[in-house]
Amino acid sequence: MRRIICVSLALIALSATFVKAGALGPINVGSLVVLLSDEGVRDSLHLTKSQRSELDSQRSAFRTDARRLVANEQSGKISGPTAGTKLTALLKQTNKQAYGVLTPTQQSQLIKQQSKVLGNTLLLSETVQNKLGLSAQQKAQITAIHTQTRRNNDSVRTLYHSGQIGHFQKISRLRVNRKKEGKLLVKVLTPAQQAAFKKLAS
Repeated sequence: MRRIICVSLALIALSATFVKAGALGPINVGSLVVLLSDEGVRDSLHLTKSQRSELDSQRSAFRTDARRLVANEQSGKISGPTAGTKLTALLKQTNKQAYGVLTPTQQSQLIKQQSKVLGNTLLLSETVQNKLGLSAQQKAQITAIHTQTRRNNDSVRTLYHSGQIGHFQKISRLRVNRKKEGKLLVKVLTPAQQAAFKKLAS
């Protein structure tokens, strides 16, 4: 279990490392299929040889497709916004496929461990949203909250890179933004969904 938490933390750090690709701008390179490629995590979830093989194939396909998107954006074959939209769709599709490889028990175990690291922001997971039975309107609200949080974080990073705030101020403001996002996300849920989420994450 500790292994899953440690690797999840490493992936959060990875997600904070962005690959600059021209007009495409920041690309989040973190993915569930990357987390599930770690042998320690696989052992913790007791994945079979068949499951490991399928996840290896998914990771290879994801990396190939992601690199192709970046290359196409850099060469001008597609615009930055288009590439960004395609990458987001690719991440969602890959994460959904990766969850699909796991048994219900393995999914629950993974979600519980991720919740210890991600808190209420675990609600950004489409898999978790579906497990809780969120409506299309609720999903749209969550997307809007996350989009605004990303804009707020971009503003913080701009202030940092322009020298208007220091490193510790940047970290503090990003932490505040994340806590605020978590509180807003859970408010989207109905009381019954909040109870189900608490049970799912505990």
